[in-house]
Amino acid sequence: MGSVPERAEPLGGGRELEGWRGLAGWCRPVPGGGPDVCPVCKGPRRVGYTLCFSCSRVLTQVARPCHRVAPVSLYALGGTLHRALRTYKDGRSAGVREHYARVVVTLLAGFLATHARCLGGGGSGRLPWDLVTTVPSTSGAVPHPLEEAIRLVPWLSAQHTRLLVRTAVPLGHLWADEGGFRVGNKVDGQRILLLDDTWTSGARAQSAASSLARAGATVVALVPVGRVVDPAWSPRIASWWQARAGLAYEPGTCCLGLRAARPATHCGAGHRGAG
Repeated sequence: MGSVPERAEPLGGGRELEGWRGLAGWCRPVPGGGPDVCPVCKGPRRVGYTLCFSCSRVLTQVARPCHRVAPVSLYALGGTLHRALRTYKDGRSAGVREHYARVVVTLLAGFLATHARCLGGGGSGRLPWDLVTTVPSTSGAVPHPLEEAIRLVPWLSAQHTRLLVRTAVPLGHLWADEGGFRVGNKVDGQRILLLDDTWTSGARAQSAASSLARAGATVVALVPVGRVVDPAWSPRIASWWQARAGLAYEPGTCCLGLRAARPATHCGAGHRGAG
């Protein structure tokens, strides 16, 4: 298993964090809470409901879901980040794919280096995870393109271990099942940070999280690079997105360091639970 630095400070150099901040224009802030924000996936929910429609379905389909979800950014279909998350996997050439892979992993690595303690609940000292792993691809392709992107960042690559193997149990949009993944390594007692590139309904990610938890691991958080929002889905979703599309992205804040319906505060200023 990959080695873990003693403290969060060694994660990522100044150049890496500078690159992440340089991509802030590609991102939209993820809300920490509010009456119209799902406390799990941080996407839109109807006022008066406990969860968004997707989470209300998916969380009941697995035994041990992860409720600590921290997307790096929101994004809308057709936007710049959407294009990056598609092109790093299916770009027309290896050079184009590598270019966008660097974009994706810069966003991910910068976020993890800045918000490591926040992801674990605000503690100090050692990192809150022992290793990181990724949700396998829908197609079952090995390695997942996100794994290949992670190899571009030495400290993150050193922490990454492939733990999950796709099985024949079907998974799909709003269709979760921890049997869709088999844990290929002994993980009992391990603290695992679970990474993915895109969050739509969360079915694959929650299936993976539950599979790891049932094998004895603690999934400390689930971090997708992008949480998709489709403004064309309904006028309500369009309005929800428009209220956030023009907001500036602040790399120093994350959804787990915000209080519901309060202004953003830097994670370093004191952790507050989401929702």
